[in-house]
Amino acid sequence: MRSGAGGKSISVPLRILDKCYVCASVKGLRVCNSCASRIYCSRECQKKDWKEHKPWCSATVQINLKVFYPLIAYMMEFMRCVTSQFHNVLPRPHPAFNHKIIRAPLPGVRKSTESDSPIHHTVTLGARHTITDLSGWWKAGLRAHGDAGCLKLFHHCGREHSVYKIIIATTLALLAEVYSTYHVLTSEPPFVIEGNRPRFRLEYGKSPIADFGICKGKVRGKTHRVQTWTYYDPATETRTTPLDPENHYWIYFKALSGEELVLDCCSYSFGMEATVDASPCLETLPPMMCIPGSSRVPAYLRSSRDTGGGDKLPYTLVEEKRFSVMQNTELQKAIATEVDPRGLAKDSDEVKIVRAFMDEVLGEACTDYDVEAMLWWRMNGAGILREVLTGRSWLEWEKPMMHQKSLFDCGENLYDITTKGVKDISIFYQN
Repeated sequence: MRSGAGGKSISVPLRILDKCYVCASVKGLRVCNSCASRIYCSRECQKKDWKEHKPWCSATVQINLKVFYPLIAYMMEFMRCVTSQFHNVLPRPHPAFNHKIIRAPLPGVRKSTESDSPIHHTVTLGARHTITDLSGWWKAGLRAHGDAGCLKLFHHCGREHSVYKIIIATTLALLAEVYSTYHVLTSEPPFVIEGNRPRFRLEYGKSPIADFGICKGKVRGKTHRVQTWTYYDPATETRTTPLDPENHYWIYFKALSGEELVLDCCSYSFGMEATVDASPCLETLPPMMCIPGSSRVPAYLRSSRDTGGGDKLPYTLVEEKRFSVMQNTELQKAIATEVDPRGLAKDSDEVKIVRAFMDEVLGEACTDYDVEAMLWWRMNGAGILREVLTGRSWLEWEKPMMHQKSLFDCGENLYDITTKGVKDISIFYQN
């Protein structure tokens, strides 16, 4: 357990079953299903320990990853969208958002066989431009494809930037909020402690999640062909390719049962339009946290035990490295401090730990801006998680609806599907 300022502590489940907590036996071991923090060899040993264990165990709430993963996907989509809306980032983090579009293909799925090589697209950029509406951004696209086509390219570009920073921010937010306890203060002054927030545990198939983190590897097409996009600026003769299928990132979860899952929310711009309806997750969020498009957010969840339908998968992920977040004790120290990350000094211990982890994942030194942006995104993700965890709304969520069709291919229902779950559409467009 790691403790920080403000009474906050980080507590993660056991990673291995080594011996019984009561008698030290190494046979017939099983973990407490409620909190995943005690190991027993028998029901008798568990009963003997219950008086001591009850206060800790009773304060633990399980979260089923099968219904919770759309919220994780939505957090990443929110981070992508709020970058250009609320963060002081100039220029915006994608070349297409700073220029007019002269020539571009329409994004979409390209069917293929597994042996097909990637398709390489080039988008030709025009004069410098600040996007206020789509009519002045991609005029040729508006004529050829209408508003839906322009919006499809706009969202495609928005999902190409800052992948590794957004994934790190998301996993740190999960660790900081799901696996932490802290004092709950009264809502009105004088602010005094009225209790502790419950601790939460992710689980999958009744087995606690014992580790999660980030995978780094490659995207390989199966039924869908991998696509890459390069943005060419004739004025400066520069070419920018934001995403590389040979250098991709996604999240892994490992259950105590040994089952592993991958959650990939960043392959949409490779032509992998696997999405999930996250709109039910917005029910308890304040209007400022409810962005349009939540009914189709990129998400691809697959278990290591899913053996059927392999030849029908849109793509596969080839893991080369993995970086644990949950079981990283240094990261636990860094995020146990209850401080607004924007107020952390660059030379603080917390920032040094986070920067070292970012450097390790990226494989090279990151910039001050990378760290600042990631911490800011983590704060936004933590805010969404706190709202949901406080209300326990996920207990009412049903099995999520998955889609293989883009939001912008929905024809006449586009507006209704786009605004599903949004409480005040004017907030998004005013900012």
